Amino acid sequence: MHAIVTQQAVDGGSAPSALYITQTGTLPPRFAVFCRDPKKVSDAFRRYVEGRLREAFGLQRVPVSVSFKSSRRKG
Repeated sequence: MHAIVTQQAVDGGSAPSALYITQTGTLPPRFAVFCRDPKKVSDAFRRYVEGRLREAFGLQRVPVSVSFKSSRRKG
């Protein structure tokens, strides 16, 4: 999952400083992406991460929740 959040953004810009991603729940699958500044995450990058998660885990017809949270971890 780390590769999903460290790829370049779909618009050709750089990805936000995402540090790591973890699954936080099921039914529906929920994921939290920890980054330095969640306010700077573009809608395009949010859609990109959600799409990559759907592709990686076969979640095409399942609702998926992805949240971006601030990380206290330095990295």
